[in-house]
Amino acid sequence: MSQPTRTTITYDAEGQVTGVDHQSIRSGTADYGDGPEPAEPKRSNDQLPAAHISTATKTAAKKFLDAFEIDIAAERQRIADHLKAEADRAAASAAEAAARAAE
Repeated sequence: MSQPTRTTITYDAEGQVTGVDHQSIRSGTADYGDGPEPAEPKRSNDQLPAAHISTATKTAAKKFLDAFEIDIAAERQRIADHLKAEADRAAASAAEAAARAAE
């Protein structure tokens, strides 16, 4: 029976891939013969240093990060536009109330 694994990709400040880490996720109990989970997950032996990661993998990871950053920027802009529209509506409502009070 194979164990599930967790893959962690780390990046530097420029978004370049600096490492790939594969960890086996231990699960189960002593009742099933595999004992309790260890305090730290067991690391696999097939970890690659950054120098051995292919350029295609680095490029794909960078493109993924860039697309994600574009999505985040678009969402931030959408929220900023919404907040500005809300502020404009509140200002217009306040001006209208002030005009009514002046009458």
